[in-house]
This record gives sequence, structure tokens and C-alpha cells, in this order.
Amino acid sequence: MQQALKSLISSHHKIEIVNLFGYTTKGLPGLEIIGLPKSGRMLKEKLIYLIRKEQLVIPQRRYVLCLERCQDFHREDDLRWLEMPLMILYLTLSGVLPLQQLENCFSAGLISLEGKCVDYPYSNNFFLENPELQRKCFLTAEKRNPEVGYMNLNLKELLQGKIIK
Repeated sequence: MQQALKSLISSHHKIEIVNLFGYTTKGLPGLEIIGLPKSGRMLKEKLIYLIRKEQLVIPQRRYVLCLERCQDFHREDDLRWLEMPLMILYLTLSGVLPLQQLENCFSAGLISLEGKCVDYPYSNNFFLENPELQRKCFLTAEKRNPEVGYMNLNLKELLQGKIIK
């Protein structure tokens, strides 16, 4: 199985769209995140911690999540905003999230150690102002009214199998 979605990150004082993609194989079970600097290891361990804390059952497979980037990150703290989309990608690949296709989705946010999800502060405006993101499903941590016909999902309710339209 393979999936992909779009996210955003602050780089060199501007917001850039980044592509995230992943796949599963029957290889040695585990999670691998490719395309992140050294701090990417911490992000991977945080995802594993949150999965264990929520007692989610992930099928024993090899999961590879990739970040498509051309330039270096300006600040590694900006990577935190990839936590929510990487978690969505991981949980979708594992079958825990009931999403069939992420190709037309956009998400940016972080997840605290307590499991609280926070959207990227400027993602809503950025989403609405960018033609590249038109007709994308906007996956958010907060309940919001759909704008311009886009669908918003609440991550916590999504984990419970409830989809908000």
C-alpha cells in the first residue's frame, strides 16, 4: 500500500508546500522516516510513543514515510509541524485510520506528548490562498466550518472512526 499528502513548513522565513509519501512492505517490521535531518529520529520516536500511549494496534509491517525536500530546513523546530501529517500518513498506511486515499489531502500541525493536536497557525490562510492546494481535503486538529467547500476533519474524532463534513 502507498499513500501521499501535502503539508507545509516554514523555511527561510517563507512557507513552503512539501510532499509527504509512504508505503508498506512485508520486510522487517518497523517505522522509517526518510528526508529529515538528525532531529527526525526524535519525531519518529515521538510517533511511536504516542501510538503506544493510545494503545493503538499497528500491524507488523515495514512502514516507510518520506519527505520530499530540495533545500535544507532553516530551523529544525519547524519540523514539529510535520508531526500531525506524518501521524495521519502512518495511521492510514497501517489501516488504523479509515481513510482510503490521501492524495488530495493537506495537513500541518503538531501533537503534544499528551496527545493534544494543534494546527499550524497560518495553515488555514495559506490553504485558501494557494491555487496548488485547491480541491484538497484539509485535515485539521480543530473543528472548523468548511470554507470554500473543503472538508475538515477532526483528528481525535477521526481516530474514533467519526468523520466530520
